[in-house]
Amino acid sequence: GGAGKAAPELQTQVTTATAAREENWLKLHQSLDEHFHRHVKRSSMCCFGKTAGCDVFMRIFLVQNPLGAALVQCHFMSSGLRTLFFQMEVCGALMLGALFFQSQGRAKNRQLPAACREGGEESIGEMLGQILAVGTAAMLLATLPAKLLNSMHHRRFKRFDYEGCPEWKRQLRNWRIQDRIIWVFGSLYCGFCIFFIIVFLANVSEEDHDKWFLTGVVAVVQDTILIPFVVALVVPLLAVVSISLVSKMKKVNKTDLVEERRAVILRSNGLRAETVGSV
Repeated sequence: GGAGKAAPELQTQVTTATAAREENWLKLHQSLDEHFHRHVKRSSMCCFGKTAGCDVFMRIFLVQNPLGAALVQCHFMSSGLRTLFFQMEVCGALMLGALFFQSQGRAKNRQLPAACREGGEESIGEMLGQILAVGTAAMLLATLPAKLLNSMHHRRFKRFDYEGCPEWKRQLRNWRIQDRIIWVFGSLYCGFCIFFIIVFLANVSEEDHDKWFLTGVVAVVQDTILIPFVVALVVPLLAVVSISLVSKMKKVNKTDLVEERRAVILRSNGLRAETVGSV
């Protein structure tokens, strides 16, 4: 008798949870749909509107910039994790810069006599070339540990029978375990990098301090300013060139071509919305 009464109550709870989930999903989808329409409209107007190029350039630059990307709202990764990955890249670049100086024999021990440290002075050109080369190589190699941990963080929409079902709880548990592993290994990696840098700076001359600092500045500037700037400049330029070529091939106005493409994108998004709503 007790089991017979519990079954309808459980079914009622499942039905209520499912209805609440569907309502929350509908609200989320409507919000995303509104944002998508505004994004498509603003993006298309950036190419040939009154503020052509400026708006889209700044938006791409902020998204490509690690500091800006950490503040962008994302449903698949928290701002804390994105900041951790950026911190890993910076700490790794600074550590690899110190490692390169030490492995090349360029770093001079501060306990050596002054006459030994002054021998074999480098020219300004050689020193600048070395700083640029080391900074570039350090930043490129420093992204590998962050990419490796980032490969463990895969999120995508999944469908379950109802919110709170065993499969739903198991998936959340697996994601939380992955996040904890990323935080532990990421923090250990950053701690090791900081320890290596402290040991390096404690055993080299003040002149090498300046070289290492400039190398770190070059690496950070490349990651936060130079690369996002190039991407933000090249992507709109390629888009404008492509639109110009297509408009000449089809013999239509560029503004009309953009409006036509925008209508196709919005119509495609509306069809996907109807499909999702009917599943």
